[in-house]
Amino acid sequence: MKNTNPDMRSYEQLAKENADLQQRLEVAEECIRAIRGGEVDALVVQDERDPANKLTVMRIVAEEILAQSILEQVADAVVVCNSEGIIERASKAVSNLYHAVPLGKHFEDVFSLFVPSTNNVRQPVTFAVLASQENIRNYEVVLAGTHSESFHFLLNARVLRSVDDQPVKLVITLTDISENKKSEAILREADRRKDEFLATLAHELRNPIAPLQNALSLITLPQTSPAIRERAHEIMRRQLLQMKRLVDDLLDVSRITRNRIELDKNILSLAQIIENAVETVTPLIKERSHKLLINLPAETVNLEADMVRLSQVFANVLNNAAKYTSPGGEIRVDAVIAENMLTVTIRDNGIGIEGATLPRIFDLFVQADYSLERSFGGLGIGLTLVKNLVELHNGTIEVKSAGLGEGSEFIIRLPLAESSSALQESPKTPQERTTTSLKILVVDDNAASADTIGWLLEVIGHKPHILYDGSKLVEWALELRPDAILLDIGLPGKNGYDLCKELRTYPQLAKTLLIAQTGWGQEKDKSRALEAGFDHHLIKPFQLPQLQALLEKISQI
Repeated sequence: MKNTNPDMRSYEQLAKENADLQQRLEVAEECIRAIRGGEVDALVVQDERDPANKLTVMRIVAEEILAQSILEQVADAVVVCNSEGIIERASKAVSNLYHAVPLGKHFEDVFSLFVPSTNNVRQPVTFAVLASQENIRNYEVVLAGTHSESFHFLLNARVLRSVDDQPVKLVITLTDISENKKSEAILREADRRKDEFLATLAHELRNPIAPLQNALSLITLPQTSPAIRERAHEIMRRQLLQMKRLVDDLLDVSRITRNRIELDKNILSLAQIIENAVETVTPLIKERSHKLLINLPAETVNLEADMVRLSQVFANVLNNAAKYTSPGGEIRVDAVIAENMLTVTIRDNGIGIEGATLPRIFDLFVQADYSLERSFGGLGIGLTLVKNLVELHNGTIEVKSAGLGEGSEFIIRLPLAESSSALQESPKTPQERTTTSLKILVVDDNAASADTIGWLLEVIGHKPHILYDGSKLVEWALELRPDAILLDIGLPGKNGYDLCKELRTYPQLAKTLLIAQTGWGQEKDKSRALEAGFDHHLIKPFQLPQLQALLEKISQI
């Protein structure tokens, strides 16, 4: 029977339409694969619904522009290679790195990549290795450059596949981490030097403890002879001075790094400064049997300087020369004047300084030698202090050495004083000071500190009264009416600042000299003490002449 329904199609028609549709699907799939593989520049489309049967050209230009724009703007080096390793696309960073566009070249001809190694064995990173892995993330590599220069990168790579799962492209991204690696190296070096410094600090602080303990045991034994007892006292004095020097150096470094060093400049003679410095290092020079030769100008040489700080400069350099010169060595100090400048050269015939250390010798925590067999002590901060103190005096310092075993030479240049008048007089020694017996109240929860200060005051003719806490301070002060109160800051209960404020409320104590004694020595601590009402601020451990100078002011009121 004949089919009269126009909507009903024959089996043959349906089969033909299905075959046509299948062919179109295959063309579409091939087109999609080609587009994904970057093989298509444009599509030509014919719209059958258009009566004019018009052909439309659809170019993939917009996507191309976008992709190229991204490559030009990214900071990383990005390359797109085909399956054979030929570079088809490259970011602007790649062109900047090689000063050329590497398109058409093989990846390995452009990038000489190696695995980082500490033993200088170069293991290359090949394109085949990268292409064999589906996805690589944050793989550290080294790119060999020119002039023995190397760059560190983090490599990321991803394989792009076709619709039939075949690898067609490899996108490789290289992120420059060279600066990060340099920063890491600097931090590691700083950390290493910090550890060495802390180990050295512990060693240096322990060193004086043994002789101190031994000497203390000797002087407490009744059978110890007067001669040995005297030598034991000298050892204790010297070791305590060594510990104080270490702590002072640490505090000075802290002040210098925060620009808190203040100079008390006066017109001083070079001879006086050198004499003070030599006096400081004489015990070590004698101990090591060195010969010290000093050659100063015949005429008086005047400098505008801080006596303590400039003496510290020459003492530190001389101390280093004595430490790093074998026993029986020679140390020379020569001073000459030229063009209104003083040049002081300190030479020794000691172990010298190796070339690698020479440029860093004034850096913090750097020592000329760290080996145990040449462990001469020190924290590696003395020369840092020297350089900063010389520069604060508007001078310069440089160091020379021909190498290990060749000795060292430090050259210090300082401007001469504009005026040669009004040389500062040397401070009187404790024996020369005039003493008026004063009533002094010492308040400190550290009994050993309070007692020893009391003994010193008693020996030089004063009348000390000791309190080990501040709870009865006001009561005692009102009863005794002392001429001066030495008041610790870190007391239990009320601290020294609060006690000082309370004392200042009593008119009966208006003339009492209030002196803060504390281990806190920063400028803010001093300012806080003065704001609380203290007349003076002494940093522990203070020298007896410092205290005597303050007490002498009482008799002048």
